[in-house]
This record gives sequence, structure tokens and C-alpha cells, in this order.
Amino acid sequence: TELEAAIIYSVAPLTAVFLVCLAKILNISALATINSYFAIFLILPFPSSNAIKFLFSAKFFYLFIFVFVTLSTILLAYSGIISSIIIAILSATIILILSLFKTYK
Repeated sequence: TELEAAIIYSVAPLTAVFLVCLAKILNISALATINSYFAIFLILPFPSSNAIKFLFSAKFFYLFIFVFVTLSTILLAYSGIISSIIIAILSATIILILSLFKTYK
């Protein structure tokens, strides 16, 4: 189904975010920087990429993952791992709820 495809498409950017967290734990800043750029690149909807298929298969799920990946990669550069992930999840959830209210109002 479309949701299963969207879950599969979301694995790559989420794995890149996980590798950023792992690189921060191991204190390898070059690996963290490269994976941050890679996570952002993987979530951008370029034509004929997985992200564009992800966007058109499940728009709200894509919105959640997009906000989570971008915020977590930005916050991981400046703060701790746990606080960055929690803030990114909460922000993505709030933006998702607001967009759902706006769409189905």
C-alpha cells in the first residue's frame, strides 16, 4: 500500500539521522557533518527520487519526517542528542497537527 511504501522511503533519511547521533556519541565530527548533509539531501523531493515518491504517497507522513529530519540535523549540530530528538519530535508533531486541522477544518 501507499503507507507501506512511505515507511520504506522514510528509512534512508532516518538512518542518516541515526548515524549523526552515533557519530556525536563517538565524537566523530566529520562523519556527523557528512550524514547531516546526506539526511537533508535524502528528504528533499527531487524529480525521480525516493523523496518525491514519498511525498506523493503519504503527504502528512512526509511532512512529519521532513520536519523531524531537518530540525534534528540542525539541532544536533548545536545541542545534545536527547534534547535535539525530543524537540524535533515535538515540533514535527505540532506542525503535523496544525496542518491536519487546516486541511480537515
